Amino acid sequence: MALGPWNAPGTQGAAVSPAVWSNGDVYSAVALPDEGLVHAELRWMRWRAGQSAVLDRRKVTGMAPGSAMALISRVGGGYTVVWLVPGDDGGVGAIRAIDVGPETFTSDERFGSMSEAVGARWIREVMARRERDHVEEPPRVIPSQAGRVSVDVHRGVVTVTAGGVEVTQGEDLMGFEQTVTATEAQGTGWVAVSRGRCHDARIEVYRTAPGVSTLRARFAMGAELGVRWIALDPHGDTVAVSWYQDLIPLRLACDRGVDAPEVTDQGVRVAVVSGG
Repeated sequence: MALGPWNAPGTQGAAVSPAVWSNGDVYSAVALPDEGLVHAELRWMRWRAGQSAVLDRRKVTGMAPGSAMALISRVGGGYTVVWLVPGDDGGVGAIRAIDVGPETFTSDERFGSMSEAVGARWIREVMARRERDHVEEPPRVIPSQAGRVSVDVHRGVVTVTAGGVEVTQGEDLMGFEQTVTATEAQGTGWVAVSRGRCHDARIEVYRTAPGVSTLRARFAMGAELGVRWIALDPHGDTVAVSWYQDLIPLRLACDRGVDAPEVTDQGVRVAVVSGG
C-alpha cells in the first residue's frame, strides 16, 4: 500500500529537509528565505492523512532558496535541523543548527557543532548535483547512514544493486538529476530510484530481502522534472519516502507542450509505503 505523494502549498523554492518518522507520524523541516536571504521562516511540519500542518515557526538565519537541510537524530529524542548559510563570496558559509522536539523547536538557533558537521556534508553532496552540466548520466547515489546500493552502466543500460540483489535496470535510469538511495536493517531494506525522461518522470520504491527485490510503489512526478535527492526513513513495516523535484534545464531535448511543468511542480514531496 502507498499513500501520497503530498506537498505543502506555497513552499515552492523553499529549503527543505528529508521526512522522518517520529511518534507514529512523519515530520520534516521547511524554510522560506526572504528576498535578501538574510533571514528565513523555518517551519516544523507534520504530514498526516494527505495533509501538511505547520506545528511551529522560527525566524532564523537565511539559506539559499531550494537548498537542502539535514535532520540529525539526537540522543534522548528529537532532531537537530542543520543548514548552510550562503557565504559573502557566493559560496557556502557557516553551519547553523536548531533543535526540535515532537511539535516545537526546543533551542535557540546556534552555530553547528562538529557532531552536526555530518549533516552539512550531506547537504553539500546533494546540492553539488545542481552544478553539473551533463544531461545523460547514471543515477547518483544519495548518501544514507544505513544502506548500501551500487549503480553500474553497461552499453547505456543502468543496473541498480542493493545487498547483492539486482533491484532494477533500464535505459530510463539515465538522465539529468536521476538519483537512488537505500536503507537496510536486519537483512531487509528499501531502495528508491528516480527514472523516466521528459513526460514519464517517476519515483519507484522497492522492498529488498535476501535474494529478492519487489516493487512496492510507483509515484508519477509529471513532465520534465529531475530529482535532486531522495530520502528513506523506515518505521516497522513502512517507510517514509521524501524527495525534492526540480524543473530540468531547457537544453534537454523534450517536446514542450500542454504537459510542460509549472512552478508548482517544484519542491518537496512526501509519501508513505508499506512493505505488506
